[in-house]
Amino acid sequence: MLYQDGFMRFITSDYFGILMDEPVTGFPFSLTENPMYWGSSATYLGLALIGASPVGLVLTAVVFLSYAVAIAFEGPFTQQIYRERSQRCKHK
Repeated sequence: MLYQDGFMRFITSDYFGILMDEPVTGFPFSLTENPMYWGSSATYLGLALIGASPVGLVLTAVVFLSYAVAIAFEGPFTQQIYRERSQRCKHK
């Protein structure tokens, strides 16, 4: 992912106006729009299962729900900023 996004976007994200020409759609984004969220959730779930930890399962659910809320806001925001950028580029 870092090789596709570039170091600056990885660190600062698009919240600071540093955008790629278009959103990255190659692997792993071709499988899911939010691979870091789902990958970390899967990691936490796996560790909770391996450790047979009920607390780990609860915490995994909390993290998963937190990510779901973040995605609900982040997805539309990201679409909006790329849409606005596209419109600005058309008017130039």
